[in-house]
Amino acid sequence: MIAVPNSAYQLDYDSIRANGSTVIINVNGAPMSADCTSGYLNGHAAENRGQAQLVNSVCTVAFGK
Repeated sequence: MIAVPNSAYQLDYDSIRANGSTVIINVNGAPMSADCTSGYLNGHAAENRGQAQLVNSVCTVAFGK
């Protein structure tokens, strides 16, 4: 598990699956998707700082960007 800074989220490192710019991952036990081009989480813009941090963390772990 990877703790996401400034949030209550934890990424399951072993669940990361990238498909193009989209990453599918389990977060706090639930499947989610992050679009690393648009910055969207589950098809929507991040609603708060924690969600933005989550998208950033997912994309950094998946692509090193």
